Amino acid sequence: MGNKSLTVRQQEVFDLLVRFYKERGYAPSNAELARMMGIASPTAAHLMLKALQRKGVITIAPGAHRGITINHQPKQQMIQLNLNSTVKLKLTDDAIAELKRQHDEMISDHPGLSLAFTPPAADVNGMVSMPLWSVMSHFGSLCYCGANHPFEMHLVLEDE
Repeated sequence: MGNKSLTVRQQEVFDLLVRFYKERGYAPSNAELARMMGIASPTAAHLMLKALQRKGVITIAPGAHRGITINHQPKQQMIQLNLNSTVKLKLTDDAIAELKRQHDEMISDHPGLSLAFTPPAADVNGMVSMPLWSVMSHFGSLCYCGANHPFEMHLVLEDE
């Protein structure tokens, strides 16, 4: 969906911002944006951000690192979830390491157990099915702004 008031390059950069935000849940730094734009100068990226702010499609919080807010409201769809809803997500190496850490901690707390760690089985697309409560329990402490998220920031709800 294009914005008629933006130049072609401004629209490209705006789309980069939106995609980055959707994938990670936070805005890029000026240096990251410069790399994404294929330029060497974070200052040039900042100037592009200022132009986008003047056009009203983003807001920049003064002095805030990653302080970019996208000023459009995506279509909202109300869905009902409960903690037993099954979601599909693509786990990162950080997620697998956290599951192994939790497994090893359980084994050390209960010396009588001798279960080998087995990562969750993924489908052909690399997606793992888990109940929402399990995702929250295993990975909730790893999900905060600026962290390497333990899974791609795109969840798929399975039909119940």
